[in-house]
Amino acid sequence: MVEIQLISIILWSITASLLVIFIILSLFIFRTNSDKTFKYYAFYCFFLLLYVVYKFDFYPPYVEWLQLHYNPGFNWMVQVAYHAFYMMFGIRFLEFHIYYPLSYRYLNRYSNVLLFISIAGIFTFFLPYITSRTFDVFFLFIFLPVHLSLAVFIIIKSLLTNTHARYYFTMGSFLYMLLAMVSLLMAYKIVKNPFPGWIYTIDFFFMAIILEGLVFSYGLSYRIRLIYNQRLTFQKELEKAQQKIQENLKEKISLQQKENLILVEQKQKQELITKVAYLQQKVLRSQINSHFIFNVLNSIKLFILQNDAQKASMYLGKFARFIRSILDTSIHDITSLADELNTLDLYLNIEQMRFNDKFSYNIDVPDNINLQNYPIPPLLLQPFAENAIWHGMMQAEKSSRLNIRIIEIAGVLKVEIEDNGIGYRKSISNKKQGHKSMGLNIVKERIEHHNQRHRLKINYSLLDKSDYGEGNGTIVVITFEEDGSRIILPDDLINNT
Repeated sequence: MVEIQLISIILWSITASLLVIFIILSLFIFRTNSDKTFKYYAFYCFFLLLYVVYKFDFYPPYVEWLQLHYNPGFNWMVQVAYHAFYMMFGIRFLEFHIYYPLSYRYLNRYSNVLLFISIAGIFTFFLPYITSRTFDVFFLFIFLPVHLSLAVFIIIKSLLTNTHARYYFTMGSFLYMLLAMVSLLMAYKIVKNPFPGWIYTIDFFFMAIILEGLVFSYGLSYRIRLIYNQRLTFQKELEKAQQKIQENLKEKISLQQKENLILVEQKQKQELITKVAYLQQKVLRSQINSHFIFNVLNSIKLFILQNDAQKASMYLGKFARFIRSILDTSIHDITSLADELNTLDLYLNIEQMRFNDKFSYNIDVPDNINLQNYPIPPLLLQPFAENAIWHGMMQAEKSSRLNIRIIEIAGVLKVEIEDNGIGYRKSISNKKQGHKSMGLNIVKERIEHHNQRHRLKINYSLLDKSDYGEGNGTIVVITFEEDGSRIILPDDLINNT
């Protein structure tokens, strides 16, 4: 019967409890962060716990059960197993896979060989010629020297690294090896027990496990803090990187939007230039139409047949100057109001001669107004004068007159084109249904494009004099005003005039 020692029971209970706690915590942490260090430490504590449980000999029935089922191979081979996982835990804890990758591979293979030997060793006891002495010799004279040498090698190599774990692993391993060797030497009577009667030899081994476990657990807790801090640092760097990426993306989007705006502006500008060129071509075609040219040429022909060479020559000269003026101004985007009135004067003079002075006209320009300061699209006034002649005055059975006045009121310049014809309302009713004035449609488009590109805005309105009790006729009022409000005309007045 074995005497129960209170100190041994307390130490055994503390050792087993700590190992169970270490196993549970290590497996939980491994499941959380997948760090193999905690997995190897959990297995190390598990096999160490099996050995500690095997050493429970404080209860007589338990001792009798062990004697009946005694297998010395388990006693030694379970120690080989937990030393194998001690090796795996140590090289991983010390980050040998980073500092010494070659040594890490060889030591890892050595640990796997130890695991195979530990499993096989338990079953070899049932083979013939295998005795307890065989296991004693293997463990004490083969395994222990080799394993201690490698443990010392690992500790020395770890001191050359910068890892924080080297201090904890060295301290824990030193305490364990010191007390374990004391326990082993006392067990084989090589060293005398200095505490006879109240502390057992195995108690030194329990103290070795407790001290080593406390030091290792503190080192592992520090490792957990490092991992947590690294994750926080990584998270902050990731957030900064994401923020920088977002800022770069915003800058790229902003630049892209600016580029898109520039492209849109360029496209709009090009479309506007193309539209202006198209309108200029339409203006040129509309003003120098075939009817006008043929009528002028027929008039010249008539003067020649009447032997009125002087009149024919004068008529041809004016027509040539008018054509040249149109060709010169039509290639430009704008001209001055002064040049526009000169061209209009030529046109009215030609038409007056062609109609044998059936109508008269007058262009009134005050001396205090500098018409060179007013830009205007070329040939803008001619369609209004042409409509006044053809659709107003030529339809009236009386002497017709066309007055063109330049007026400046409160910084607003006005050009009034007044005729005493039949009026635009009656002119509309005389036209065929569906007829539209192409000349005024072109004028409307040209004014809109001019107002988009220039600060001096042009607007116009058509007034029937009969609406105001001033007799028959039409007044066209064209205004020039900086950033002025546009006068929107009803479409029927524009399209049918």
